[in-house]
This record gives sequence, structure tokens and C-alpha cells, in this order.
Amino acid sequence: MSEESIASNFFSGTGTKTFVFPIVCNELVIVNDGYATLTFAAGDKFTPSRFALPLSPGDAFDERIEAFDRVTVTATGDYHGYIRRSPNEYRWSSEYLYK
Repeated sequence: MSEESIASNFFSGTGTKTFVFPIVCNELVIVNDGYATLTFAAGDKFTPSRFALPLSPGDAFDERIEAFDRVTVTATGDYHGYIRRSPNEYRWSSEYLYK
């Protein structure tokens, strides 16, 4: 039987913002609701832009990527998304471990 991912930590915004999560995740969903291309980067406290891509207006990104505990969105318009983690993995983020 395959394991389902657990969705959590919905986020949304307009403009540039960094979202820091209390747990380490490995799946990211983000939707560009604006009229201009946005850029998003996922990583941790030490390498915040480990994974970065542009996202065209109206497009969605829904993939498993290298573990991260923060997402920075650089945008001029609206966006929304959420994170997912494996059900058998629960690690605290670097923000909470290395204060």
C-alpha cells in the first residue's frame, strides 16, 4: 500500500514574501494567480534558494523536491499554495533547531 502525503500550512500573498514552516517538507504546491511571472525558491536557513523556478501567470507547480522548511515568493501579483510531507517523516525546521 502506498503512503499518501500530508498537506499542511496553506499560504497566500501578494508581492514578495518568505514563508517559514515549523516542519521540514518535501512537496510544494504553488499557483500563480497574478498577471505576471513570479519566482519561487525553496530551501532552509542555510541555503534558502536551493530550488528556484519561475512560474508563469495561471500556472501551477505541484512536485516533490529536495527537503525544505521555507519558501520565498518574488511576485507583483497574487499567489497561493501549500506544503506536503511524507506521513512517516516529521522533522523540525532549521529555524526552530538553530536559534
